[in-house]
Amino acid sequence: MLRKLFQNTRKPGNSIGGKIMLAMMNRGHKPLYDFGLKHINLNEAKEILDIGCGGGKIIKRMLRIATEAKIVGLDYSCASIKKTLTLNSKALKAGRCEATEGDVKEMPFKTNRFDVVTAFETVFFWDVEKAFAEVFRITKPGGRFYVLCELSDPQKGEKWTKMIDGMNIYTKEQIKIFMEKADFSDIKFFTKKDMICVTGLKK
Repeated sequence: MLRKLFQNTRKPGNSIGGKIMLAMMNRGHKPLYDFGLKHINLNEAKEILDIGCGGGKIIKRMLRIATEAKIVGLDYSCASIKKTLTLNSKALKAGRCEATEGDVKEMPFKTNRFDVVTAFETVFFWDVEKAFAEVFRITKPGGRFYVLCELSDPQKGEKWTKMIDGMNIYTKEQIKIFMEKADFSDIKFFTKKDMICVTGLKK
């Protein structure tokens, strides 16, 4: 039963389990959001993309900080998109938020669009090299990509990779290599216990 519930971590469905998981994400990821927002530079950003937007809570928090920015969510779960739009309905009506169903390997956005791109607790399920190349494409020159994870030790996370199909845990060094392959530069690390924030610049 527990294994079935946690499959929704990868792609929340419209079932009761999927709705429970989205609520759990919004509450349970608060420490990662608190940590990440200390290191993500939202100053002067006009357009921000959050990939794997899940339940939309981090978008809601970024909207409060980047008061002049438009924030877009992307997720391949229609349940996640629905939850994100519901949670951010006021910003949606004001034209400051939108959320789109799509695949990180082939995003429906123009080249060089976003000043800031974030990925909270989602790269575990990506085809990383292809996805990072696509992130590079849609990031503006001078823009930054931020990858944030609660787990960065494959050994400590083994119980989760055994339970959740298709999940892979990466170290900060591995993420750095993926970013370099995608042509990001000025790569920086921030850590707190097992949490990591890895950021790269598109020159």
